[in-house]
Amino acid sequence: MRFKKHFLMLAVFNVIFFASLFSQEDKSLQIKKCARLETGFALHFLSANDDNKIIPGAVFQYCYGIKSDKKLGVGIGGGFEYFEKELFFPIFIDAFYFLNQKKNTSFINLKAGYSLGWSNSYSDLINSNFKGGPDIGICFGKKILRIDQISMYLCAKYDHQFAGIQYENDEHKKQYKTLHYNIVIVSLGFLLEE
Repeated sequence: MRFKKHFLMLAVFNVIFFASLFSQEDKSLQIKKCARLETGFALHFLSANDDNKIIPGAVFQYCYGIKSDKKLGVGIGGGFEYFEKELFFPIFIDAFYFLNQKKNTSFINLKAGYSLGWSNSYSDLINSNFKGGPDIGICFGKKILRIDQISMYLCAKYDHQFAGIQYENDEHKKQYKTLHYNIVIVSLGFLLEE
């Protein structure tokens, strides 16, 4: 249910985005293609069985989208998040908002999607099967350098990755446990604007 609410929020943001595009007084609206590529360092905080763990990792993401000549954009992307014993492949939609039109502006980015996941953390459980799940996140960033159509930026993100583990207990009854990965990411990215 929570995941549906987050998708609903992102859908509302997209409706507002497109409504603002088509309600501009200047009818010479320009839609521009853009692409983002970023890589970074991540820490995930896993709460499972009251055993809190902090595990470092690496993140790589690519997103392709469209941006108005104003400040709003939407896109679709994918990537991977690698940790010591977990690997996630998120596929997501995102929306971003630039705070102004200066070349070194700050921005906010929202994303929602689904991640395929693998883990060998639970190999001690009988007939265990790890599954990925919904992924939502928010990012705050700042363009720090612009050369022609390419901007370099730094950003700080929070992602909440849902996952699950299905296994059999000692009485061979199937059990399912939902896992919550709270992931903090600091990354360097490149934005290519048309």
